[in-house]
Amino acid sequence: RSVSMIARAGDGRHAVVAEVPVGQGPLGIALDPAGARLFVADWHGEMVHALDAATLAPVAVITVGKSPSGMTTDPKGERLYVADRESDTVSVIDLASLRRVAQAPVGRAPFGVAYDAAGGGDGRARLFVANVQSSDVSVIDVDTLKEIRRVKVRSFPYGVAPTADGARVFV
Repeated sequence: RSVSMIARAGDGRHAVVAEVPVGQGPLGIALDPAGARLFVADWHGEMVHALDAATLAPVAVITVGKSPSGMTTDPKGERLYVADRESDTVSVIDLASLRRVAQAPVGRAPFGVAYDAAGGGDGRARLFVANVQSSDVSVIDVDTLKEIRRVKVRSFPYGVAPTADGARVFV
């Protein structure tokens, strides 16, 4: 029920340098592109905790859907996308205001989330969401937050990772 910060010392070894309690069931974790804020999904609390990445001091608590799990930011650090596993949605958090601004419906029990800035060749950024119970991947247009495709995969996908050029996605 905590988040730990591990740092490299002068001798090259890594050690825990800070640890703070976070929510009832911390699960997913994401860092903004600038490295300034850390986000921790609270599986049991239906919220995301925003922390100062340098000190682990609390910054905000953001309400999201049920059982938040995987998270990712866009490359510009404007939005955080959170898989709400038991709500069958992805919450969209504006990182300037630290408020949920939208929810996008996806398949059953979303877990892993990945942002694809390349957009598969058409220049439109996409969000890929691994839906565990429906055994598929939702492809979301990040501008409209509409599901543009759902791709059936083998059973129980938990993670998803697109290549840098967006040509392939691994599940």
